[in-house]
Amino acid sequence: MDGNFALAPRLFTQLYVIRVPLASSYVTCVYALMSGKTQADYDSFLTAVVNECRRLGYSPDPTVVVTDFETAVIRAVSDVIGRHVQHQGCFFI
Repeated sequence: MDGNFALAPRLFTQLYVIRVPLASSYVTCVYALMSGKTQADYDSFLTAVVNECRRLGYSPDPTVVVTDFETAVIRAVSDVIGRHVQHQGCFFI
């Protein structure tokens, strides 16, 4: 999971993406234009993603999530997806 500030249109703060493993690569499966980067913003975003997955018949339950070292994202993952999720920090370029 990662946000990009340079690619976001002016009305938004960032373009946020979720990538998942597929075979020997990773595929971007969620794109979100976000207007903020608070924990509440990430909570709402992740809740919407989880709800849509469930509506489509999927049960998102990752064991590891890789993000940058943004505290708001780390806490939102724990609150929305679960405390069992292991966080791996990464410096995205």
